[in-house]
Amino acid sequence: HFFCRSCVSQLRASGIDQVCPLCRAPLPPGPAAACDEGSRRFITLSRRLTAQRLNWTTARAYDHAFQNELADSLGLLRAAVEEGSARAAAILGLAYDQGSAVDRDEVRANELYRLAASPDAFDGPCNLAAVALANCEVGRYFGVSTDVAKAVELYRIASERGDADALFEVGAAFADGKGVERDEEKAVALWQQAAAKSEVRAVFNLGVAYEQGRGVPRDEAAALRHYRVGSELGHA
Repeated sequence: HFFCRSCVSQLRASGIDQVCPLCRAPLPPGPAAACDEGSRRFITLSRRLTAQRLNWTTARAYDHAFQNELADSLGLLRAAVEEGSARAAAILGLAYDQGSAVDRDEVRANELYRLAASPDAFDGPCNLAAVALANCEVGRYFGVSTDVAKAVELYRIASERGDADALFEVGAAFADGKGVERDEEKAVALWQQAAAKSEVRAVFNLGVAYEQGRGVPRDEAAALRHYRVGSELGHA
């Protein structure tokens, strides 16, 4: 049975989301349901590979049952992206970026990351700072090494939207020279933006910067002031 996507969207907008009013056939899942089911299946496959100590490349090449399950999972995620799911776009973007669950395609990955960041998405914009963290910490699901430069790029996209976590992380990248050229003044400027949004780690790091004169002139009074504010915000 074939359903026109625009017709299904109009039916859902009218409050009809279970079956076709004409033929009574079940309607395909909406973008939220498709994303939830697609990501659930995707994570299940990832965990299975980890438990069996297999990699994506081998499973995709030789395990026909796995191929079918992966195709179903990716199909649900792609359908969700077509209907405007930022979360599905972020998941697929990470998959294309890592290049194990699918063939690596950095252009497509960046397109999907931009879709995930779009304010027009019904469930977005997605927090790309979280996606960047996933790029670093959940890369083990894909059997590939961490790409720090890509993570910083994703944090930058999120920081442009004023995401406090992302502002802090990009600042930390500039402070440490990880994925970007070291620039302590830029780090301080980004932490100041994050601190204005009550990002406690940024407040504390500003205290350190003022105490040590890193990126700003040394100022013990300013350092103590930031430490005090950080403590009030819950920094241990």
